[in-house]
Amino acid sequence: MTFSNYKFLAASLAVISVASLQTAQASSAYSATATYNFTITATNTNLNSNDLSNLSIGSTIDDFGYIINPSLNLSPVFTSSSSSSSSNLNDFTSFNTSYSQTFHAEDSIASGSSSSEYLGTYIQTFQNRSSNVDDIFEITIDYTYDLTTSVSGENANTDLYFTMSNEFFDLDITDYASSSIAGNSSTSPGLVPGTFSFTLEKGEYDAIYADSTLTGALEAVAPVPVPAAVWLFSSALIALSGTRKLKLS
Repeated sequence: MTFSNYKFLAASLAVISVASLQTAQASSAYSATATYNFTITATNTNLNSNDLSNLSIGSTIDDFGYIINPSLNLSPVFTSSSSSSSSNLNDFTSFNTSYSQTFHAEDSIASGSSSSEYLGTYIQTFQNRSSNVDDIFEITIDYTYDLTTSVSGENANTDLYFTMSNEFFDLDITDYASSSIAGNSSTSPGLVPGTFSFTLEKGEYDAIYADSTLTGALEAVAPVPVPAAVWLFSSALIALSGTRKLKLS
C-alpha cells in the first residue's frame, strides 16, 4: 500500500471517529448520595436501677401541643421527567447497633436541559417517660455522614446540602458537597465522624434532625445526525484502499 493509500484510509477512519464522538458526547448526567449512620448507647444514672424501659426512642412527642412524628422519607421538591431518586432507610432497633440512612438522586439527558431537587429527611425522637425522678438517662449518639457527588457529559452541576441538629440546637452541623463540569470542580467533606451526648430527666425529650437536599442541573446539545452518504463514502474509501493494495501486490 502506498503512502497515498494510507492517507485515504486515515481520512476515512477519522470521519467515522468524529461521528462516533459526536454521539458519545451528546449527553449529561449527575449523581448525588447522602449516607449517614447512627449508633446509640444509653445508661440510667439511677443508683438503684439501670432500667431503660422508660426511655422511649422513636415515639411521638407532644411538644406544647405540637406533635413530632419520627419520619424517614425522600420527597421531590421539583423533578424533571428523566430524574429519579431512591433511599435505603433503617430505623432504630437496638442499642450499640449501627443503623444507616441513604438518600440518592440522579438524572441523565441526551439533549435539552433539566433540573431536579430532592429532600431527604430523617427524625429520631427521644423521651424520658419514667415517673421516677431518679431515672435520668444519659444518651450518646456516635454518627458518621458521607456526601458524594459526580457529573459527566457536556454541562452538568450537582449540589448536596446536609444539616444535622437536635431539638435545642446543642448539635448544629451544616456541610456541603458539589460537582460541576462547567467549573471543572468537585468538593466533598469525605467521611465525617462525630459524637453527640445529652441527658433526659423525667418528662424531658430531644430529637435528632438530619436533612439532605440533593439538586442537579443538566444541559446537553442534541447529537448531529451523520448523513448516510458520509457512511457510504467512508466505506468506499476503505474499499478503494484495499483494492489499490491488491493491484500493487
